[in-house]
Amino acid sequence: MRRVLENLLNNAFRYVSSRGSIDVAIEPEGAWAVLRIANDGPTIKPEVKRHLFDKYGVVHEGQSGQNRGLGLYLCRLVVDGHGGTIAVGDRAGGGVEFQIRLPLKGTKP
Repeated sequence: MRRVLENLLNNAFRYVSSRGSIDVAIEPEGAWAVLRIANDGPTIKPEVKRHLFDKYGVVHEGQSGQNRGLGLYLCRLVVDGHGGTIAVGDRAGGGVEFQIRLPLKGTKP
């Protein structure tokens, strides 16, 4: 899970706007712990969101450098392995929000 958090925070910083707004929150919701990591950077097209957590999925076309399209795929595998879910959506006011839902210890979601 540490690596998942590092990956999502790295992505949040990589795509943040020039204003630099990143929000991180964690809170219980029923039987779940919900972690939200959001920034005010560019939104992600709906057709890209559908495949974002797939192997070799990328956020923006033409990305170069170290991006191989495996980071979010591996995040999904880890979160799935812990009985949780990972999703991406639009942030209120602009930007992107990643949400991880994990079952709280001793509860049944």
